[in-house]
Amino acid sequence: MSATATPADSVAIPRPVTGVDELPLTRTHLIIAAVGALGLFLDIAELALSNALSAIFSVPGQALQPYQLPLLLASVFIGGTLGAPLLGRFADHYGRRAALAAALAILAVTSTLAAASGGIGTLTLARTLSGLAIGAWPPLFAAYMVEILPARGRGRLIFTSAAIGLLGAPAMVFLIRALGPVQPLGLEAWRWALILGAGGSALTAGLFLLLPESPRWLLAGGRREAASQVLRPPGGKGGLAPAGEVRLERTAWRSWSGEHKRRALLIAAVYFLSPWATVGFPLLNGAVLMKKGFSLSDSLLYSGVTQFGPALGTFLASFIVDRCERRLTLVLLAGTMALLGLVFAAAEAPATLMASGVAFSLTGVVFVCVLGLYVAELFPVGPRAMATTGTWAVSRVASALAPLALLPLLRGYGALAMFAVIAAALLACLVLLLAFGPRGLAGKPVD
Repeated sequence: MSATATPADSVAIPRPVTGVDELPLTRTHLIIAAVGALGLFLDIAELALSNALSAIFSVPGQALQPYQLPLLLASVFIGGTLGAPLLGRFADHYGRRAALAAALAILAVTSTLAAASGGIGTLTLARTLSGLAIGAWPPLFAAYMVEILPARGRGRLIFTSAAIGLLGAPAMVFLIRALGPVQPLGLEAWRWALILGAGGSALTAGLFLLLPESPRWLLAGGRREAASQVLRPPGGKGGLAPAGEVRLERTAWRSWSGEHKRRALLIAAVYFLSPWATVGFPLLNGAVLMKKGFSLSDSLLYSGVTQFGPALGTFLASFIVDRCERRLTLVLLAGTMALLGLVFAAAEAPATLMASGVAFSLTGVVFVCVLGLYVAELFPVGPRAMATTGTWAVSRVASALAPLALLPLLRGYGALAMFAVIAAALLACLVLLLAFGPRGLAGKPVD
């Protein structure tokens, strides 16, 4: 908590002695993680659709203007730039759970509109609107989970949810590949993928409304009894035992402490640099394979197999994430990605492409998961939702710029030139974290 916030910019809440961090993991926590994993699955599947579209619309003979494909690929990130801070603000006022449900409801509607689109222009517009939800969901989920899970095992359960959710990427690619030759009812495979995703998003939005709200957010709003009910073990007593008061910062930027502002600026810089690798690679590896002469079917196959790596890597990382210092982990992952990307760019043999692609995707997604956890733990409950979504919005800006800049670079100068830019961004990210990043709160209580 900030020691510099003034009374006008903060509220007093009882300090919970018997609270979130003292509870064991319960069945309720596991249910929350399972529903969250389903939400992540749908969010990531929608994002992975862009990967499939990059290959589908790169097939020779597509009647597209040069700017249309990069704009389509950037559209979800353009939407996320606006949607992340808006839904973060919504989460501060109406609750983390309500914001997550609202994001999925938006995704259900906009995916349906995308499936019904009549041309690439309307598809791009619908995908931009979907980005409002896609851009906000991961940081909101991280904030919600950090606030409701005990310190011991927090990272493991979040990473396990993420590992299940990451299966949405290969599921989307293989669904499109399987439905491509069939085209049920005469609809293209990517339209069916959007329709199925919309139905799943609507169902999961309803499930989220049945979950408990963040007890830390309830306390911040003065709803002490409701928070105590969430914290009370099933069939037992407990909840909150007050021991004095703490000051809780409000969400406005002007009320944040200098330390929290510096952290937000650092994370914003890291979030601007990292998507050139973590988004640029999975978004464009289909186009890279097409550039190397692979067929559309083979490109989708390689892309789909590559995207199994992140789920496996995140699940394995879940066993050690709470034992690893967050900042050092991020630095090592960034350096590894830079090397693997250059190997992928230079490779021609299918086995080398597959191995380096899987390893890069695995490392990149673990980096994103650790970074999201690191950011959520750095801020107290007052500014947490705005800090996580506001800085994440910067990543959406970079994610929107990545295809606009990298795809022409790939077409004009080849894969090595594109990956040189990606490697430079990763090295800059590494230096910033080493120079200015706090160590993080692995396995420790959060405010």
